[in-house]
Amino acid sequence: MFALIFSNSFLFADNFWGVIPSPERSDVRVIGVDSNDNVYACIWGGGVQKSTDFGNSWGDITNNLGNLNITTIEFAPNGNIFVGTLGGGVYRSINGGTDWVEVNTGLHNRYVKAMTITSDGKIFVGTRGGGVFRSLDNGTSWTQHVDGMYYRDITALIYADDTTIIAGTSGKGIYRSIKSGQEWSQSGLAGKYITSFFKNHIGEIMCGTWGSGAYLSVNKGTSWNDFLLTKMPKNITACVMPPAADPVVGTSEFGIMRWDDVYDEWKRVASPLTDGGIYDLAITKNGTLFTSMAIEGVFKSTNFGRNWALVGFNVNIDMNFGLINVTAYKNGVVLASRNTGGIYISYDNGYTWNYRNIGSVIYTFAFDSSGNIYAGGSGIYRSTDGGSSWEAWGLANQPVISIACKSNGYIFAGVIPNVQPGNPPQPVAAVYRTNNGAWEVVANSINRILYIGINKNGDIYAPIDGVNRSTNNGDSWTQVLKDKVTRSIAFTKNGTIFLGTSDSLYSSSNNGATWQKDNLNQQYPYAIKVVVSNQDNLFVLGNQYNWILMKAYGSNKWDTVNTGFYQQALQSMTASFDGFVYIATTAIYRYAEPLNLGVPNLVLPPYDSGNQPLKPAFDWDEASRAEMYQFQISELLDFSSTIEDVTLDSTNWQMVRELNYNQQYLWRVRSKVNNSLGEWSRMFVFYTKLDAPILKLPKNNKGNISDSVDLVWRKVAGAVSYHLQVSLDPNFNSIFYENLLITDTTTRITGLQIDTRYYWKVKAKNTKSQSDWSEIWSFSTKLKAPKLRLPPNGAYGLPTSVTMEWDTANNATGYVIQISRSSDFSDFSKMIFNGATQTNRTHQITILEKFTTYYWRIMATNEDGNSEWSETWHYTTIMNAPVLIQPVKGALDVKLKTVFQWQKFQPATSYHLQISKSPTLANPFYDDSLLTVDSIEISTFDDYSTYYWRVQIKVNDWLSPWSEVWHFKTGLAKPILDRPLDKSINIPVSAYLFWKEVRGATSYQLQVATDPDFKTIFKDESNITALQAPVNAMQFLTTHYWRVKAFYNDGESEFSDIWSFVTADSITSVLDDHYASDIKAFPNPFENLLNISYYLDKDCSVRIILTDAIGKTNIIILDEIQSQGFHSFSWKESGISQGVYFLRLYMGHSLYSKEVHFIK
Repeated sequence: MFALIFSNSFLFADNFWGVIPSPERSDVRVIGVDSNDNVYACIWGGGVQKSTDFGNSWGDITNNLGNLNITTIEFAPNGNIFVGTLGGGVYRSINGGTDWVEVNTGLHNRYVKAMTITSDGKIFVGTRGGGVFRSLDNGTSWTQHVDGMYYRDITALIYADDTTIIAGTSGKGIYRSIKSGQEWSQSGLAGKYITSFFKNHIGEIMCGTWGSGAYLSVNKGTSWNDFLLTKMPKNITACVMPPAADPVVGTSEFGIMRWDDVYDEWKRVASPLTDGGIYDLAITKNGTLFTSMAIEGVFKSTNFGRNWALVGFNVNIDMNFGLINVTAYKNGVVLASRNTGGIYISYDNGYTWNYRNIGSVIYTFAFDSSGNIYAGGSGIYRSTDGGSSWEAWGLANQPVISIACKSNGYIFAGVIPNVQPGNPPQPVAAVYRTNNGAWEVVANSINRILYIGINKNGDIYAPIDGVNRSTNNGDSWTQVLKDKVTRSIAFTKNGTIFLGTSDSLYSSSNNGATWQKDNLNQQYPYAIKVVVSNQDNLFVLGNQYNWILMKAYGSNKWDTVNTGFYQQALQSMTASFDGFVYIATTAIYRYAEPLNLGVPNLVLPPYDSGNQPLKPAFDWDEASRAEMYQFQISELLDFSSTIEDVTLDSTNWQMVRELNYNQQYLWRVRSKVNNSLGEWSRMFVFYTKLDAPILKLPKNNKGNISDSVDLVWRKVAGAVSYHLQVSLDPNFNSIFYENLLITDTTTRITGLQIDTRYYWKVKAKNTKSQSDWSEIWSFSTKLKAPKLRLPPNGAYGLPTSVTMEWDTANNATGYVIQISRSSDFSDFSKMIFNGATQTNRTHQITILEKFTTYYWRIMATNEDGNSEWSETWHYTTIMNAPVLIQPVKGALDVKLKTVFQWQKFQPATSYHLQISKSPTLANPFYDDSLLTVDSIEISTFDDYSTYYWRVQIKVNDWLSPWSEVWHFKTGLAKPILDRPLDKSINIPVSAYLFWKEVRGATSYQLQVATDPDFKTIFKDESNITALQAPVNAMQFLTTHYWRVKAFYNDGESEFSDIWSFVTADSITSVLDDHYASDIKAFPNPFENLLNISYYLDKDCSVRIILTDAIGKTNIIILDEIQSQGFHSFSWKESGISQGVYFLRLYMGHSLYSKEVHFIK
């Protein structure tokens, strides 16, 4: 903390006098202590001195510091040093002050008056009229932050924490920001001139003011309380609160004061800090205090301010210089001299200076009517080029202490007397005169000729034995006041003479005939110097330390005008024709006469202009000599109350508060320099725009409007007409209707299109202004009937749950649907649904009946009404699928000739029957869509096969869903007999009967009878698993009938066709019908292979079977049709048992048998 939280800008409160840039090194006006307890002394006009040993020695650190008029010094957490200057902005050093660099990017106001740096490195500077600027990048760039700050002349800054910043102003109290400067609000001490802040180690903040003493805040500047009031000095210029010690303050006239807890009052400290102006105070970490006092220098205290010791920079002792004279002329020309010789000249009212060394100390200056400048020192010097060059111009080596120039060309000079021995002393002082460069004495005096005055009539006054006047260019003199030692003279424009003496002020309004004495309301009425300003205001410089008085023109009252000036030796006072008054000490202070400040020329808004926004921007021209401006806006001619009252440095202002509609406002601006306020500008009047009309009818977004509508809005105060636009689009690119001159607040619009949205707006007008457009409202014409989409009109086959869809209608918020079995919706008993839809696009109904026609329609609705009904569409629900009857689902052993039957549907015009072996009914072998009956017999099935079937109903063009797909499986095919062939003869009485295999059969039944009706059954054998069976002991020469039936798990087949054969008449009978010969089977017995050969007499079927003696083994060796000729082949046994077998050969109608033996 300590120096880092100490802030002091007391020089620049809103005071009568303002210090200007110094032409010469002056006092130490700013002191700072960094975190390492290095002490910095900033000399006004002389840069920075640094001490690393608590003030015992000092070193200059002014390298590259471009502006030496330093107003504040602060130290960043990173060790960088920052100084603020008057007119030069901010400089930064990153090496302890060895070098400096200007850092002013974005800082458009370079008149820096205060600075503070937070612990996290945010830098804030306060400026003259520019408010507060902030840097977040170590000073590289700056941003102005003045939101909420109406008075922008900042004199002091301090941070309460890293986001809470407190700013003091020159007359408007304190602003506070809790958002790192981004927003400001007033925070107490309104009307006070804030000079300084100090924050102690517990966060309490002390505030010094000019004229109101000190205040303390314990809540980060939120509120302020009087602080230790007893005998408190009013003009506090600096303050510190050492830890565990009493507060110490600096004052403008009583030096250092400290709070005495014993006496419970403020007390002055010991000399030399008892009287005089204190510029600054600083404190080190160990509590060592440093202060700077006008002229006296820098002092140090190691006991919390009780005692002080000089550590340097006394103007008279250590610095051996000071300004002794200042004279102002006009057009910005100001001259100053110093006690070590030379001349300073300024051409801009003291902002910048140029030095001219003419080899002499200069005591006085004068200007003739041609603008030539005369300087009195060791002789007279003259410049004919505005002070750029000088020449000796007589009275060489004589101490010239006064010069006066008369308009007729005469120049008068007063020479300091050298008192000679004698009693009484001999007069050796003289008044010299010349009009051609040759000087002559025109009067002698034993007193110093401190002044020579010439009034408007050309009369010359000089302090010769009192005061003498010459009306003839010095040829003769008349005493007008005797026995008085006068110090200065001044004349008003009306000729009144004022004389300053050591006991009072004298004045004469009759060229010295009579005089009036004025004690100036002072106990010791010294009048060292008297000056009449350009505005005839009278200024009196009292004794060298105490006061400056002013009596305004036309007033009988004297005012003390010390504010801004710190008590010290005053060397001179002068007034310029430009309206400034200057006083010279170790520096130069300046007062700006209000009436000589330029009057701003107002620009925008123009006079008597209308149609201005509610937050207008104001502009005015820059005024001469103005440093700041005061802007006011009011509704009242006398500005007795204002809407905004702003003090700022720029020539423009953007309103913050919003004005009222259709209101006359007045605004004005005046120039400001310190507390001098120029004349108000011409008062401009302007009128804000009219309030935008408020639309009434139809309501915004109103729908269901017919083809005409009345548009209605509220009357606007001050409006004489209205401008109406109706558009087809919200951007008003497609204007449907426009009327620029409507005097009523209602207009009828016709010809509106159905189902169209219109947008409309209105503005009000009068001769001065017009409003903004009203809000844009819209309305839509009657809703368009919805367009139905799904299901398509006339659709058939819909399920009993149907979702109806339609296109939404513009501006509709809901829909009503009607669903009926009646096409005209008139029969309530047939109404299925009548009400709001489920959504704005669909409605689902789930209670429909099969094969029923329904009618439906939609109406769009919103809060304004309904559309017409849509078209009426209809749809028909699907028929029930047919119900199948037979063959039943999953039936087995279905006959190959079977009847298909389904449930009859009375409205049916036909049926469609499909039968297929595929579950998907692909490639149906039966497909008939024109059946008109509900049953049909079909006999084209394959045996032992699965079939699928379904039926569909057709009513005219409408189809039902397909029925459920049923399936069934056909039974076994009836066996096909093989041999002996039908009607065979000569069959052995013991023979085998053969038949073809039946697919799916697991066994067979063989019946042999002797009659075709099988009433006399010879053999009936079941569970035969082979494809043949033996029949033995048949009768010879008898006709036998035989048939076979197949069996499987699910049933049995039909009997095969009945075949017959006739047995042989004897066992040796040979049929006439002979088929084979030369039949051989070898080897016999055989082991693995049996060779068989034979000769066929004709083509025939050949079947060869190997069977055992009991018929259990039946192996078909060959079964095929063979051609006539010789045949042979080998048969390889496969797993038969050893034993006797019979080889039976069926060839054509003949049967042959051979016995063979198999051995292993």
